[in-house]
Amino acid sequence: MSRHGWWALSKEYEEAAKTLGANAFHTFRDVTFPLLLPAILAGALFSFTISFDDITATLFWATAQNQTVPVKIFSMLRNSISPEINALGAVMIVLTVATPLLAGYLSRKFSKIKP
Repeated sequence: MSRHGWWALSKEYEEAAKTLGANAFHTFRDVTFPLLLPAILAGALFSFTISFDDITATLFWATAQNQTVPVKIFSMLRNSISPEINALGAVMIVLTVATPLLAGYLSRKFSKIKP
């Protein structure tokens, strides 16, 4: 266990790979990156989810040429509720529910410790 706590990436893995003859690139590719991948994916999912909540900031900073999905939805809702809005809402709900379920399934599938 690292002396920095449970959250720190232990240098022991990298040192072991280098002791066994791996260079810096192979150590990063085969040891460090797989250990960081769950955190990178979680951060990407979190930022994607949070981005839908920033409609006010997007309306304030966005230019006329750049129209994000939340701004497009908001502008479509101003006129009327169309079947396009209902379909887009259903797709967003399915993606919001399916993404964490898929991430949990893949983490169980690729983990070495089976429940």
